[in-house]
Amino acid sequence: MGTYEEIDRAATGLEKEWEHNKTHAENWINYGRLFTPDAVCVEHNYGIFHGADAIGEWLDKTLHSFPGNEMPHFEFTWRVIDAEQGRFVGGVINRMKDPGDGSVHEVKAIQHMEYGGDGLWKLEEDVYNPNLFLKMLKGYIRKCKELGSLSPEAEEFGKNFNWI
Repeated sequence: MGTYEEIDRAATGLEKEWEHNKTHAENWINYGRLFTPDAVCVEHNYGIFHGADAIGEWLDKTLHSFPGNEMPHFEFTWRVIDAEQGRFVGGVINRMKDPGDGSVHEVKAIQHMEYGGDGLWKLEEDVYNPNLFLKMLKGYIRKCKELGSLSPEAEEFGKNFNWI
């Protein structure tokens, strides 16, 4: 399955890829290269994606549209590695960009990964409470509107939910 150190390096690779792409506005299709060709990604609101290419394409689309394009912060706040089973579970903070007053709008999630060997993942499952996520987005959108920093995509999103 892999050693503790190998799985930890692969998890650190996820964080580095995320930070690089957010900093350089890269296409997220490259994220798929962190997965085995037959990998599966389970995202409970968006669906199940099969294969490294599909995972990269889904993430690219998701993170180039609201709310993903205004969520630059991704970090593991804790991690558990079960090398014997090849599993990694980490606590993640998904934080929106500063709306302009320093207020923090974030929600916690859990990321469950299964290691596929050679530095690649064979499964990703993101676990979070969609109600808390929407509540956070509502507060973020309303704060941005109040401060005059609301993007057109966020405005459309907020109007679709009758928040603004």
